[in-house]
Amino acid sequence: MLLLLGVLASAARVVINWDVGYVQVNRDGSSGSRRAIGVNGSLQIPPVFATKGGTLVLNVHNSLDVSTSIHAHGIFQNGTNFMDSPAMTVPSLYSTLMLDAPLYSNEAVYGPQTHAIVLKHLEYIELVIKNPSILLHPMHPHDHAFQIIEYDSIVNQSEPVLRYSTKCNAPMQRDTFVVPVNHYVKLRFRADNPGVWLLHCHMDVHFGMGMALTLIEAPDVLRRRPKVPETMLELCRAQGIRTEGNGAGNAGFDLAGLPTPPTIKP
Repeated sequence: MLLLLGVLASAARVVINWDVGYVQVNRDGSSGSRRAIGVNGSLQIPPVFATKGGTLVLNVHNSLDVSTSIHAHGIFQNGTNFMDSPAMTVPSLYSTLMLDAPLYSNEAVYGPQTHAIVLKHLEYIELVIKNPSILLHPMHPHDHAFQIIEYDSIVNQSEPVLRYSTKCNAPMQRDTFVVPVNHYVKLRFRADNPGVWLLHCHMDVHFGMGMALTLIEAPDVLRRRPKVPETMLELCRAQGIRTEGNGAGNAGFDLAGLPTPPTIKP
């Protein structure tokens, strides 16, 4: 009986209700209050506690006057093809699932704004991110924790302060990492989670200006997974979001009608 109770306790169901809305805050105590976005009337997002093996249900109500999105760090989507992709005229996930072969494996059909990179299933990827700008960039991949295998100044790549050999079995892993000013980071991961995943700067203004790319990971394997739930398609249709075609919602390589990419004003 005690063992059964322990199993039941470890598989608890936790239900959380969030109301995303505007709050007035004064963070520095001197500049007066300003409007910000918070959860349940507070700027600080409430902590969520769940036990291993349990079920977490998060009900989110949007009280803002604009659309919003919620994304969790450290909780990966494994074995699904649910939504986690950039929204072009047609979200990249739907293009991957709906286009015929071999179009879905061609990076061009997703549109230039996605910066799409198609990865083969289970191949090992090394990615170098350089930051020659005057601002640091916290980079975040969706649904992967990358190994950090090199790190140093851009001018010192021949003898970096951090370097792990290919035989090292314990390099640090992160799902968010900072690329300092005039530095580079070399990352390694295995393409073992088929899906359409973003890699982006976590400074919202940089993300909004297009500092992101899209990993189209093992699209052939992804297409053999269960279909996208009809409720997701209905949600897109209710918002006027198309669910078929290339990034522009057209056939083949016709990208007419894509949204205008952001531009930097001097």
